[in-house]
Amino acid sequence: MSSGKQKKLTAWFSRQHEKSVPQLVDSCADSSFSSIPEDAQEIQRVCSEPVKLPKATSGNKRIFVFQQHWLTEFKWLELNSDERAFCKICQQTMQSGLFLESMNIQERFISEGFIKWKDGLRKFRAHQRSKQHCFAVTKLAAFKSKSIISVNHENLLNKQHEARIALRSMFTSAIFLATQGLPFLGDIFKKGNYFQLLTLRSSDVPELMHFMRRSKPLTCSDIQNEMIKIISLAISRKIQARLNENKEFSIIVDETTDISGREQVSLCVRSVSSDLNVSEDFLGFYQTDSKKSNTLVAIIKDVLIRFGLEITNIRGQCFDGAANMSGMHHGVAKQMLEMEPRALFVHCYAHRLNLAIQDSVRSITLLRDGLSHVHEIGVMLKGSAKRLSIYEAVKQQFHEEESSKGIKPQPLCETRWTVRGRNVTAIIKNYATILEFLRNLGESNDKVAVKANGLFSQLLKAETYFGLLILQSLLLPTENLSKVIQSKQSTVSGIIKAAAETISILESYKLTDNFSQIWNSVHDAAKKFELETPSVGRIRKAPKRFSGQSPKCFNTPEEKYRSLMIESASVVITEMKRRFDQESIKVIQQFENILLNWKLLTSQDRTKHLNMLSENYGIDPEQFDLQMKMIYNTNRIDVSNILSFIESFKSLEPGIRGLFSEVQKFLKLIMVVPISSATAERTFSILRRIKDYLRSTMAQGRLNHCCIIQCLADLAKELNIQDLMEDFINNANRKLIFGNLETK
Repeated sequence: MSSGKQKKLTAWFSRQHEKSVPQLVDSCADSSFSSIPEDAQEIQRVCSEPVKLPKATSGNKRIFVFQQHWLTEFKWLELNSDERAFCKICQQTMQSGLFLESMNIQERFISEGFIKWKDGLRKFRAHQRSKQHCFAVTKLAAFKSKSIISVNHENLLNKQHEARIALRSMFTSAIFLATQGLPFLGDIFKKGNYFQLLTLRSSDVPELMHFMRRSKPLTCSDIQNEMIKIISLAISRKIQARLNENKEFSIIVDETTDISGREQVSLCVRSVSSDLNVSEDFLGFYQTDSKKSNTLVAIIKDVLIRFGLEITNIRGQCFDGAANMSGMHHGVAKQMLEMEPRALFVHCYAHRLNLAIQDSVRSITLLRDGLSHVHEIGVMLKGSAKRLSIYEAVKQQFHEEESSKGIKPQPLCETRWTVRGRNVTAIIKNYATILEFLRNLGESNDKVAVKANGLFSQLLKAETYFGLLILQSLLLPTENLSKVIQSKQSTVSGIIKAAAETISILESYKLTDNFSQIWNSVHDAAKKFELETPSVGRIRKAPKRFSGQSPKCFNTPEEKYRSLMIESASVVITEMKRRFDQESIKVIQQFENILLNWKLLTSQDRTKHLNMLSENYGIDPEQFDLQMKMIYNTNRIDVSNILSFIESFKSLEPGIRGLFSEVQKFLKLIMVVPISSATAERTFSILRRIKDYLRSTMAQGRLNHCCIIQCLADLAKELNIQDLMEDFINNANRKLIFGNLETK
């Protein structure tokens, strides 16, 4: 018998034995031979012969060969003419295209072939348990029992499933970039942060890698804008739901100019939840070409309509002191009061404090000049890297790193006066370094050498050092007060008490002991830095054309500077008292006193207050009176001050708190009125980070959505990605690409 015929008989014999294999494997066996031996005796003789398997060659080394019983133990195993082992099931699955593109396919038993017989048994068992082999068995069995249409449909479902996984990664990447305020695009599209982040994540998400290889991977700028808009609108819906639940709210409005010179109006709302938690939410930036009050009122009304908020629920409004905002005849506050009389207007206390310090410092020559020196020194250092290196070298020479703790002189903030105390402190702590730096700079050929000489001569005066100490004493307490005012948890009575405490600190500077401490510091600095000794100075006569009192004469320098310190403190105190007096705040104080002094009120006063609360704010007078009596009888709530009242009320169990529903309404009314517009001003920092000089042409819609996402990053991280994906898929009918989210 020829060798070819013998091979065919051997293959036929093997197929006869494989009929005992389970039906699943038998359906996958190869049955492509068309010729079967007709001579029965020859068949019997060939079948009695053993199957010829690869033989081991002779030699000194140990040779491992294929074992015959492996074919019986692993029914899926077959051996080709090149003596390589393959998996028939995996091969047919690959040929049918049933493997997923995202799967990590092992080619050893499909195309390469296995020949390492030493590890044969272990490798065969490992392959039989592998996910690839199990997937191939299941898919191939299903394939042989399905039609072409069903197979194509299943392939489409698999691709849609992979596309949804990729879309989830795209949304999470967009949320990450937007919450961090990072740009999406670059000068070249594929070098942008968004595309590079997706490329990086594709190594961990194989479905994303295959999706990005599409001809249209949905990563262009239009798709990015759509995703950003979907995320922003989802956040806005959360804010809208919260505001509708809280019902009463206040508005905080401020305006600024962006990097491209466009006027941007920032609008925020303040509300109080049923648990008495205060939230101040940013609603967006709105571009306007006019700063007139009518235009701003129209913007406010439009935004409230968009968010489904009613003007009748406004209980407070907080703006700065500009004429278009706070004007008594046609300002925004006046027009809002005409639409809703219960919307109490509060001129931002942070602005009032800033104006008080500004007016006080500018009215005293010594303090004004001292701040000017601080600013000029900061500008010199920041304006040149060479000057900064000279300053650092001088600082190392004087070994002032420990005393100054890394504090470096900086230019003054143009708008915030209360934060200038740290700038003054930097000059005082580095006084010796700055003197030597100015002296060296004045002797150089630098373009600011003349200015450096002038500053050096001024800083050599003990009077200048004394002025810096007074500035430090006045600005640091007011800076702490400004931080308290900017907290959204602050109450009106708390602000008034904090201001009174700050004023008492400033009053103490008039005492002899405090002045003596500063005066001794001036004498010590004069000796240490070789400053000019303080003197009374020349007495200037008043011109003859002026009549009245002659200039005050001082006998000693100490008397002169004591008078100057008392005058400085008195001016700041007077300005703070004048600017912290607001009519609208007195209404809130009256509300707080009703809670804290209810037990001490006469029946006539109680009736008066109850009627007012019932008519204006819908509070049940009988229930309110009953609940206030319960509060004072149970002694479970601290009524020493309004902040303690609120905290102890919040600590009550929800069931017990429900017994005081009318008191809770009244507390929300007190807490909903804002004290400062700090939240709106913080959004300006976000605006400068997002719309910088590299992104100055950003469209208003994209700018607004990006600012909302970063400002409300906590809400963005809580969003349901599934809902975002559904909005994206339904927007342009992309179901053919992504399918239904309910499937798989």
